Amino acid sequence: MAPGSFAGIPRPFCLLDAVLFWDRDRLWAERRFEGAPVWQAAEAAAQACALHQRVLSDFGRHAFLLSVQRFPLKPDRLEGLFAIHAKVLGQSGMSASYGVRLACGPAVLEGRLAIGLAPYGERFQETRLVPHFKERWQCLSKK
Repeated sequence: MAPGSFAGIPRPFCLLDAVLFWDRDRLWAERRFEGAPVWQAAEAAAQACALHQRVLSDFGRHAFLLSVQRFPLKPDRLEGLFAIHAKVLGQSGMSASYGVRLACGPAVLEGRLAIGLAPYGERFQETRLVPHFKERWQCLSKK
């Protein structure tokens, strides 16, 4: 991989600062962006939706971004504390569809994401992934 190919990717790669509320149909989180590229808003929304699916299944399945069905690519840079609202629009055993909204003052980004759901196995290793996401959940939901 070329030097600098990971430029602009936060470490660790968690784009949520806190989970403020969740129930069966939605999750609200927040993220402070400082001159971040707009793709990070889509990634933060995807992380919120996937985390919501993990919590709903009591961490019993792997959740990942399946598709971006619609998401704006403006503004070019993100500044400020964004409220992230993710609402389940549809759910099946293999995927979930979400409407997402990120807002900070007059800046509002809205879109739709699909989250894939898969059982743990050789490809998605339960012994590695479950402790990682449980720890992340504990940190984010207690802030």
